[in-house]
Amino acid sequence: MRPVNLSKFAWGILIVLFMAPLVGAEPKVRHLGATNRDATMACVRDLYGKPALWDRVEANFLIQPCPATRQELIEALNKRGMRLFDAKDFMFVTPEKLFHPCVQPCLQPGELYPGGPLQVWQTLRWTTMTVRLHVQKLRDEEDLPAHADELARQILEQARMIPLQVTYGSEDGSPNKGAVDVDLNAAIWTGQLKRSGPTESVVAVINAKPLFSTARLVYGELRGGKCIVLWDSPLFNVLHGDISFRDLHADGNQEVVIESTNWGNKEYPMLVIFDRNGREITRQKECDTAIAADANFTAEDGTCAIFGTDVQFSSDTRMPRDPDDQSAVPPEEIYVSEWYGDGKNHVFKLNKEGSYVPGAPMLGPFPPEPLPPPTPDPAQLNQQGIKFMRAKDYATAEGKFMQASILVGDKNPEYANNLGFAYYKLEKYDFAVYWLKKTIELDSKRSVAYLNLGDAYVALKRNAEAREAYKKYLELAPDSQAAPAVKTKLDGLPPTP
Repeated sequence: MRPVNLSKFAWGILIVLFMAPLVGAEPKVRHLGATNRDATMACVRDLYGKPALWDRVEANFLIQPCPATRQELIEALNKRGMRLFDAKDFMFVTPEKLFHPCVQPCLQPGELYPGGPLQVWQTLRWTTMTVRLHVQKLRDEEDLPAHADELARQILEQARMIPLQVTYGSEDGSPNKGAVDVDLNAAIWTGQLKRSGPTESVVAVINAKPLFSTARLVYGELRGGKCIVLWDSPLFNVLHGDISFRDLHADGNQEVVIESTNWGNKEYPMLVIFDRNGREITRQKECDTAIAADANFTAEDGTCAIFGTDVQFSSDTRMPRDPDDQSAVPPEEIYVSEWYGDGKNHVFKLNKEGSYVPGAPMLGPFPPEPLPPPTPDPAQLNQQGIKFMRAKDYATAEGKFMQASILVGDKNPEYANNLGFAYYKLEKYDFAVYWLKKTIELDSKRSVAYLNLGDAYVALKRNAEAREAYKKYLELAPDSQAAPAVKTKLDGLPPTP
């Protein structure tokens, strides 16, 4: 797996939206990996009209039905031991007991809080909170899309949010005493991911500092100028993360690839892939979420990443592909060294359902030896050369004709003639003469070679030889469409001394 840089997508949550003008009622958002907590946060969002975030040590509980008023909601949360903060443009839910001098039973320094891995060293004393959203560009080399702020707002209105690590802050608050001020970043990119249909896709990455955080993938469409979220994914890990798009199925459509590393004394590459239908096509039967960057999710609400000591795509180990090669492209394979499932090397392949599954353990060198590039088809190369000749890209055409001729041992008169004509168009007349004479050696009856040879001789001012070439053409093709023009050329040659 190539090294990745989290700064490329502004440290965060991944959101992918496909944009297409579509008419009809707005579909209901599919929340994949939903839990009781998600329903509670949706209740908070609906009553306050703001996205709802929660503390990473908050328990997974359900308030149902959703209260009719804000006061009733606050009372219901208090009964559950939770406190609700109005954090400017967001709402935030956190355990009330973190703000008391002692919890029952009282925790000693270094002990674990019952609901999660947080070590409680002091009682939190801050009383106000602000969450600030920052919209950024996703790729350094590209500009921030137009209307990025509005896109981010629409996404936050519909998609589930993520946990924040606010309780890692200082006892009295930060940056000011009694208050907590945290950042939520959204980096946005627009482009084409689908082979047909929508003309533009939107990818946004949203996250909270510090270095590592939990992320969520969201997919939707632009309908009538509004971003409509169709689904959002389970939570996944982000540490030194990167996002890319690959046509893994070789069907012209690209999947969303999330590469990151796990958190610990030794970092291992991790891989999560979603298709456009929200399927986590890298999810395995055995799920280990303990490697999450901040242990924020389980198999119920989180992804199940593929990870090992090294992870590579098969195309990264192969020779670069000729862009004009129209032969079938095989689906991508994934090479995983020391896979966490059994500690052995495996090649993951797409099954008939379109999900990645490991093959049998592999012995010997790994990853497998790179596949040799496919042998080009001479006839196909010749046709490509003809296409470039029509486009007046004679240099590229010359390369295609040369490849075709070499592959058949310079024994095909058509390829030799086409190569000679390409050299003529490139004004490399000596090379043109060589290959056109080679054509005649291979096929003395090929009339067009004499015409092309005559033109090359004229360019070299070898008029006597041009005269003989034109005469031979007229002898072989007296009734051809080009014959009158060749006669004119012949008559226009100066007399031979």
